[in-house]
Order: sequence, then structure tokens, then C-alpha cells
Amino acid sequence: MLQPFDKLRGCKLAASDGEIGEVSEFYFDDRQWTVRYLVVTTGSWLKGRHVLIAPGALGEFDAQSGTLAVNLTQEQVRNSPPLDSDKPVSRQHESELHRHYGWEAKREDSELPPGVRRSAWPGDFGGFLRR
Repeated sequence: MLQPFDKLRGCKLAASDGEIGEVSEFYFDDRQWTVRYLVVTTGSWLKGRHVLIAPGALGEFDAQSGTLAVNLTQEQVRNSPPLDSDKPVSRQHESELHRHYGWEAKREDSELPPGVRRSAWPGDFGGFLRR
């Protein structure tokens, strides 16, 4: 099921062991125009902290409750690298984030062998966010 961005902004995210917050923004890959991360405002359980969640960590969207499942735990989110939302995401921050969550590191096109193209991961959402 396809969903527009405005419907997802503000939707609740549920980890395997409880709610982790709401989607507040989307970070895009400026070359591929794919969603790279969701910015999640954690709310009161983590004092309004912002964290990044890659699309590969997303599960099913429950349209009835407006909740998007996330294949993470609250503990993983609590211990994730802090986000300074006033600055661009650096490669170092991305490396820390991927190492923390155990996500596959994203490779830049320039790092791939000649003739090999990068896949849409981590931003295709399985068609979830395309309009």
C-alpha cells in the first residue's frame, strides 16, 4: 500500500517492545532522490531526543492505528548515536549509526566496481513512500 509523506509525518513508530516516537522529518539521498532516513522524535520516554531510522528497519504500517512497526527495540533506540538535527549527517555519524544497529553500510557509487550500480537501499521503502 502506497502512502503519501504527509500521512506518515507524525505517525507513531512501534519497536518490538513499545512505542519509540513519531516521524518528524525525512532525510533524502541527494543523488538518488530516495529516502535515506526517517527522523524520529522520541517524545517523553527519551526527553524529546531525535534519532535516525533507516527504511530497512521498517515493518508493516497499520493504517487503522496510524502506527508503523520498526524492527528495533527501545534499548537499541535509547543507545543510538545522538543526532544533531541542525547539521547534515556526516559519513562518520552514518558509520556509527550503521555499526550500532548492525545495518549493512551504504556504499557510494564511486566505491563500486565499474559497471555496477548501487541499489535503492536504504531508501526504497518497498514502494511505501513513492507518490
